[in-house]
Amino acid sequence: MGSWWPTAHLTVLLDLPADVARSRRNNTGVAPDRLESEKIDFFERARQAYLQLAQNEPERFLVIDAAESIPSMHNQIRTRVSGLI
Repeated sequence: MGSWWPTAHLTVLLDLPADVARSRRNNTGVAPDRLESEKIDFFERARQAYLQLAQNEPERFLVIDAAESIPSMHNQIRTRVSGLI
């Protein structure tokens, strides 16, 4: 019997090292909230956990290097979604 929890056909994971993500976040001029104030190792552990999920289910995940240009990321997403519809 299958799981009662719905599963997405595609999960797009925009991957970026935690220190780079924090640097980008700090450049917004908006004060960090409670979660964003966590230590960098918290975010790196979360990143690694998501990457492990993606490795375990490569047919369901599209991992994109978030350091790439927006047009490049857009094209990768569009290509993968086009294959699903």
